[in-house]
Amino acid sequence: MISAKGLVLALLLLGLSGQTYALQPEKWLEDFSESLQKLYQSSIKTMWDYESDLTDANQEKMVEAELQLMDFQKKAVENATNLFNIMDIKNSTTKRAFEAITNIGTSASTDTKKLEKIANIVASMGKVYSSAKVKMDNKDVPLQPYGLTSIMAKSRNYTKLQNVWKSWRDVSGKVIRKDFIEWIKLSNEAIQDGKSISGYDDLGQFWRSVYGSSIEKDVEDLLNQIMPLYKLFHAYVRRKLKEKYGKEHFPSSGTIPAHLLGNMWAQEWNNIKDIVLPTNLSFDVTDTLQQKNYTAKQMFKLSEEFFTSLGLKEMTNTFWNKSILTKIPDKTMVCHASAWDFFKKDDYRIKMCTEITMEDLIVIHHEMGHIQYYQQYADQPIYFREGANPGFHEAVGDTLALSVSTPEHLKKIGLLKDYTPSNESSINFLMMSALEKLVFIPFSYVVDTYRWKLFSGEIKESEYNKAWWDMRCKYQGLSAPVSRSEEDFDPGSKMHIANAIPYIRYFVSHLIQFQFHEALCKAANYTEELHKCDIYKSPEAGRKMEAMLKLGSSKPWQDALEQLTGSRKLDAKSMLTYFKPLKDWLENEMKNENISWECPKKSNGTSNSPKVLVHFFLLLLTVLASLITLN
Repeated sequence: MISAKGLVLALLLLGLSGQTYALQPEKWLEDFSESLQKLYQSSIKTMWDYESDLTDANQEKMVEAELQLMDFQKKAVENATNLFNIMDIKNSTTKRAFEAITNIGTSASTDTKKLEKIANIVASMGKVYSSAKVKMDNKDVPLQPYGLTSIMAKSRNYTKLQNVWKSWRDVSGKVIRKDFIEWIKLSNEAIQDGKSISGYDDLGQFWRSVYGSSIEKDVEDLLNQIMPLYKLFHAYVRRKLKEKYGKEHFPSSGTIPAHLLGNMWAQEWNNIKDIVLPTNLSFDVTDTLQQKNYTAKQMFKLSEEFFTSLGLKEMTNTFWNKSILTKIPDKTMVCHASAWDFFKKDDYRIKMCTEITMEDLIVIHHEMGHIQYYQQYADQPIYFREGANPGFHEAVGDTLALSVSTPEHLKKIGLLKDYTPSNESSINFLMMSALEKLVFIPFSYVVDTYRWKLFSGEIKESEYNKAWWDMRCKYQGLSAPVSRSEEDFDPGSKMHIANAIPYIRYFVSHLIQFQFHEALCKAANYTEELHKCDIYKSPEAGRKMEAMLKLGSSKPWQDALEQLTGSRKLDAKSMLTYFKPLKDWLENEMKNENISWECPKKSNGTSNSPKVLVHFFLLLLTVLASLITLN
């Protein structure tokens, strides 16, 4: 951690007289960057230590470093706005730098006690999430690795899945409900405290600012482009699940109970491929990875080889020496996979509790995509060392994974045997991809549009859980498998909500990765159907991606998108082109089926509170008694 003396010196640096920086905003940026880099290094190191070992002492150090960073950012903004009129800066790059530096959200608040409380609440919610366990057969079972998520993926016992689904929410979301409500309140207050600097009315406005003023309408329009295909696919999956579990387990409204989709949050459905694929032909290479005795490190090396085959950078020695690739025994840690830039020459790391599965092989490519981005824009000034927008960062590794997951590629690298291309194999492959990619679109839309409504006050505290299920019904066609109330807080069972991490980036990334993929396939001179494209060993594709990655955030994201794809707009066309053969197949398969669902006016899957239910049953007994008397 940077010393208190070091922080004071950094702040003094920014407090020098206006004469020092008169007409020299570039000199100010240079000195600012040097100080900011030291604070970033300190803050990220304490975050890494905490997430690798969730102790109170590590939390205290992390919060202290975070508050120092926020204080520095606030004073830097005050200093910059006193010295320069940003609107008058002529150089577009310099002006963009100052716009980025002054967009600091809650850090603009002058109430340090409030900021400290916010930091501690987020750390506390994250700790609850990462340390929560469910008692099963006299054992304390964690979420992962090889825990509750594995049960949700593999079990086909309706009641067991129901119990695991409920139990996880009892020990996670339900526990953090009060803290989450307080976090919403304090975060909005902090945003309003700094409104004179930031101009935002609530935290949602700040979260959306990196995408542009039209992002709410843009994502709604994009969702509407995808929904016809999603509804077709939803109806097909619903039919297959009814055949498996029996119609009696499904609401007449047409929704799917959320615990039957192979994933704790029903965000991806790829683990139920054994139920829904038209034939037994599967391209999941989990068994092969395990039979070949792959280790976590070997899976990471396999991912690295794909990147280097394109002429992109290999992982650094520090990456291999300091990354955490499997769970540390006897330590409570954050197991959710993450990639880290320590803002040092070659210090990039991944922290992940890897399981030997195809799903985790794809996750590894996703996380290594972040590392590749970090490395490519490392020569940018520190204020431009981030993605063109957060969705770009999430899309890099996933774009390459679209090639990695093709049967043709899996056969090339020895993980898939006896594969012969056919229409049948294409439909099975596309269905596997849809179970992962397509169904995620409405889920990712719900996670953040829900929170935006909380920040703006559109959703009231008394209806937090009801509103969650209303939206999950409306956009995903899902219902809760057991009765819910406002004593529950089911959104909080998701890591990104418990840890206050914006999520619309994943919605954006799941669309632009198909735009990226299509552009890279063209660069690789690929001319067949998009879903079959594999850019492996294409230096032309690698050079095109590298040029975009090197920009970091130095240009508007529309410029970066145009450089790679030729388009300046987020678009669903590439995704729909990719899935066109599946759409045609589904339209034929489902032509006599109902492909819709209905959402109850009250609340989908959310019951009244226990107290209200007691009154209801007392009233019911009174009515019954009167009927008996009359008879």
